[in-house]
Amino acid sequence: MDAMLNLARGGSTATGAARTRPQAVEEARSGGAARFLLVRQGDVAVESDEVLVLTAGEVARLHRRNAEDAIYLGRVDGIPYFACDVPPGPRRGA
Repeated sequence: MDAMLNLARGGSTATGAARTRPQAVEEARSGGAARFLLVRQGDVAVESDEVLVLTAGEVARLHRRNAEDAIYLGRVDGIPYFACDVPPGPRRGA
């Protein structure tokens, strides 16, 4: 991902306004453009040294998790991003 999500801005933003409107967040989540990051205990999943970004269907299929539980992070280039909490479990190589 070339652009970084700016999550710690001060003041009012379109992302902040969207978070207060559940319908806007749900529309972003259910749209085909939504992308999901997997987060476990503060770590973000990576693949080939890049952040692993999944679609809602991939989240459900690979992790048996529901994208409705994801937390809205914001938009980059118009694409909504969400974080999915992955429960603790065995780590690869452990």
